[in-house]
Amino acid sequence: MVEPQTLKGVSRRHFNLQAKWHNQKFETLVDSGAIRNHMSPAAIKRMGLPYRQKENLYPLVTISGDLILYENGMIHLKTGLVEIKIKGQKVVVLFNILPLGKDKAVLGMLFLQEFNLRIDWITEEVEIQDT
Repeated sequence: MVEPQTLKGVSRRHFNLQAKWHNQKFETLVDSGAIRNHMSPAAIKRMGLPYRQKENLYPLVTISGDLILYENGMIHLKTGLVEIKIKGQKVVVLFNILPLGKDKAVLGMLFLQEFNLRIDWITEEVEIQDT
């Protein structure tokens, strides 16, 4: 079995950033393998973020296309638009709600495309572009 390369910055497609909502800090995983933004129910409850039923449900699947057994495999809940601070810059995002394990929130490709982050994979410095 060949091990993935572990040189700093070579094979990574995700990293962690601190975010803040109303003076409450939380950890986000920025993951180019995720399409949408997600937040755990525990983080939603702890921070008191408002949420509601989704109008357009979508299936939750693994990278190989297998259905994940959570709420009949469908994402049912979402936050409204939430203004959070990352690296001192205000960004407005929407989170779909589902259990995430150790991660409190995941920012996916929609976030990466909208805010066009500058990422230095050697120094791990991240800069959010003005939109």
